[in-house]
Amino acid sequence: MITDNVQVCATLRNFESDIDYLSFGDFWIEKIRKEDRIQLCKDLHYFINYPWDNYLVVRWYYIGRGKSLSVLDDNSRMFFFPLFRTMKLFKKGDLIMPFGFYKYNNKWHEKEFHGESYGYGADANTYCFNKGDIEVTYPQLLYHS
Repeated sequence: MITDNVQVCATLRNFESDIDYLSFGDFWIEKIRKEDRIQLCKDLHYFINYPWDNYLVVRWYYIGRGKSLSVLDDNSRMFFFPLFRTMKLFKKGDLIMPFGFYKYNNKWHEKEFHGESYGYGADANTYCFNKGDIEVTYPQLLYHS
């Protein structure tokens, strides 16, 4: 049986929030729990358990029957870059997105995003997006404490 829905994820490096889950409608950002971190280290080659990789941005994606894996691979970038650019417009901080991944047909697929593989060991300014920012600037966003 082929599943047509794929959960596509990307790591947000240097991102912090006082909220564990932020919903943007089609996208959401969630804090990586200890159990998640253990699983990601086991399943993914590029997830190196970097201490500033504490959140994921996620989207469910309908790939469609008969589509090739390259379509999913190419489109995974298109989902996150607009949200990523928008986040950088409104707040300052050294937010980077080093890689994305998804599981399709019980196989893990991952890729480093070109130009986003720097930051290992760099003294970066954290991108903070807290509950207070949402209530004042983005009251339409959903969050769960």
